[in-house]
This record gives sequence, C-alpha cells and structure tokens, in this order.
Amino acid sequence: MAKTKSSTKKTANRAPNYTGSIKKRDENLWEGQYYHDNKRKSTYGNTEDEVRVKLNTIYAQILENKFIPGSMETVAHWLNEWLDKYAGPTTKATTYISYEGYIRNHVIPYIGHIKLKNLKHEKVQAFFTHLAQNGRKDRKEGGLALKTIRNIRNMLSQAFNKAISLELMVTNPVVGVKLHKADPKEARVFDEEEFQILVKFCENYEHPVAKAIIVLLYTGIRKGEMLGLMWPRVNFSDPHIKIRKSLTRISHPTKKNAHEYIRVDTWAGAENKTGLYLGSIKTQKGNRTIPLAKKAKKALEWLRNYHERMQELADNVAEEFNPHRFVLVNELGRPLDPKYLEEWFKNILKLAGVEDANLHATRHTFATRALAKSKDIKAVSELLGHANTSTTYNMYVHTFDDAKKKVVGYLDEEDDEGSCADDE
Repeated sequence: MAKTKSSTKKTANRAPNYTGSIKKRDENLWEGQYYHDNKRKSTYGNTEDEVRVKLNTIYAQILENKFIPGSMETVAHWLNEWLDKYAGPTTKATTYISYEGYIRNHVIPYIGHIKLKNLKHEKVQAFFTHLAQNGRKDRKEGGLALKTIRNIRNMLSQAFNKAISLELMVTNPVVGVKLHKADPKEARVFDEEEFQILVKFCENYEHPVAKAIIVLLYTGIRKGEMLGLMWPRVNFSDPHIKIRKSLTRISHPTKKNAHEYIRVDTWAGAENKTGLYLGSIKTQKGNRTIPLAKKAKKALEWLRNYHERMQELADNVAEEFNPHRFVLVNELGRPLDPKYLEEWFKNILKLAGVEDANLHATRHTFATRALAKSKDIKAVSELLGHANTSTTYNMYVHTFDDAKKKVVGYLDEEDDEGSCADDE
C-alpha cells in the first residue's frame, strides 16, 4: 500500500509535458531538460541562451501537437521540414523546386520511412547506387545523370548536417559515399563545315529563330539568356549585349522566393503547373557584357526590324505588345517558350542538312572555336560567364590538342638540333 502512495506522489510532482530546466554541465556545455509523454528528455548547447532557444522551440511544438522527438523523426519528415524552414528562405526558386522534386521523387520512396537515428552509411550508399542504375522516373530504363546524383548528394549532406546541429543525428551518413563514374559524353560541336552551312542558311532564312541561332553561335550565351535578352540591353552603336536575366519554364515559385521571379506568361492562367519566369543570372560572373561580331549584330538588326513590323500589325490588339521588350517574341509580342525555341532549332538543322543536335551545341561550338582561334582561356571564360577559368578548361580541354602537339614538336626540333651538334 505504501508503495502505491509513493508512486502516486511521484507522478503528481512530475513537471508537465512542456516545462523543463537548464543546467550548466561543463565549461562549454549546457543541458536543457523537458518532459514529453511523462518522460524526461534533454537537449544540449554551448551556451545557456542557445539551450533556451531550443527549449522554447520544443515547447511551442508540443503545445501545437507538432513535436516529434529526435528518436522518432523519419528521413521523410525531416527533409520536408528542412526544405520548408531552412533551405526555402535561403535558396533560389529553381534550386528549391529541384530539391523538392529530388526529395519527393527519389529520396522518400527509397529511404523516407527510415528513422534519422537509424539511417546508416550502407543504406545511403545503396540508395546512390540505385540512383545510378535505376533512378530514372520517365519510364525509361537506366540511372540518373551524374550531375543530378551529385546535386542530390549535396542536398542530403546539407540537410543531415543541419539535423546533426539540432541533435537529431550523430553522424552524417552521406560522408564517404562513392558515386559511380559516368562515361564522359563528348559535347556535340559543329565542325567548321557544319558551322558555315548553318550560318549561311540562317542568314537567308526569314524566321526569328534562325537569326537567334546566329546570335547564339557568335556569343555563346545560354538558351535562357537568349530568351531573356531585352532591347534596352542591346547596343548597336558600340555593338554589344548585356546579359542580366534568364527566361525559363519552371514550376510556380513558392511565396518565400516568388519575389526573385517575374511571370511573363500571365495570359496562360494560374491553373498551369508551370509558367514562364524571368529571373536573375545565378552568379555574378554570369552578369556580363559581350561584344558583337558583325554577323551577330546583323541578325539582331533583323530581329529589331521584325519586332517593329509585328508591333505595327498589333496596334489594334487590346493586349499590350511585348511589355517586357524581349528581343525574341512571336507575332503577338509574347516571349518564346524554351521548348518552342529548341523545336525550331532542330527543324532548321534538318532544313539546312546539318546533323541533329540540341541547342546547347551552339554554346559548345562558340567556346571551341573561340579557344582554338585565340587560346585566351580567361577571356573566353568571361564571355561564357563561367565562375572559374578551371570550369572552362575542364570542359574544353580538347581544343588545346593542337597546341600540345606544337609544344611536343618544338621539343622534337630541339632534340634534332642537339643531335646535329653532337655529330659535329
């Protein structure tokens, strides 16, 4: 009987679920204690204030019935929380959308059910092996591109490091993961004959995309940068263009990063899952000024005349003609869709009798021709908008093959001269 009373008294004196205390455990270690489901739990920090912030967060979650103890936190729940609270406010909309897709389509189906504290390196390694072998979600066989797999690895590493700082995990299971090396695919580059055929065809073909292809071949700008180019950033007197924006089709940005983008296809309606959005260039080096070759300038002059003709025809239309002043528009003054530009590019290749390629081949061709003719890797890197010259070199190292052969040839000549001197 006494035993029962003692037990009852102990329960009655126990602190409620959402209260706790803070104690100093060591010189640089503080412990915060709280109760949840009648069990005492602890959280730690380097300072008293840090622990108090953690406890306040825990109290708020308990009161809102949203608290999940670290021992019960699953990979799926944590990644969605990390995406919303930590990644969302600090990443660009396009990165956020990519992360959301990685988590929903790849991570959660494979390891989402596992508790964070039970997630081991071996399971994460198996996950990345699966991505490399069978990770595609487009009903085709095979794995994801190595770049995509690297993006997923970097995302998970960030999320798990944050979980460690919140004491939800002890170690990061991504550390040490080995990625399968993909067979390097040689970039499609138009050879000199194809280049000349394509340029000549586009010069004589009366279509906006044909003129855009000339600009792409002579500037090396990306597809989104061509679509986002505006007339105020085209200078004909001192021929150059300024790259400041990019136009892409993406899922609608969240409220947190919607301010980074301007939707330019408002006529399409909000019910569409995606939209055409104008956004800033990702890196500072991407904001650049590119001098215009004569043929690129001439192509832009054709596009300016086309724009003026279409604007005159649209004067009686209620819709404002090209309010953003894009260089590439249709007859209604609406910006071109990336898919439309890509499809027309392939049509023009077929009409010109040039082997098929994707639009990015124009950028590779520009870089290869520029490096082959000038060898000035720093200048070419700046024109391409690469963050580092090492990126340019690694991508286009093949263009230096002839230069390497010349160097070896010089050494051979020296050896030959040395041999002659010895004979004398």
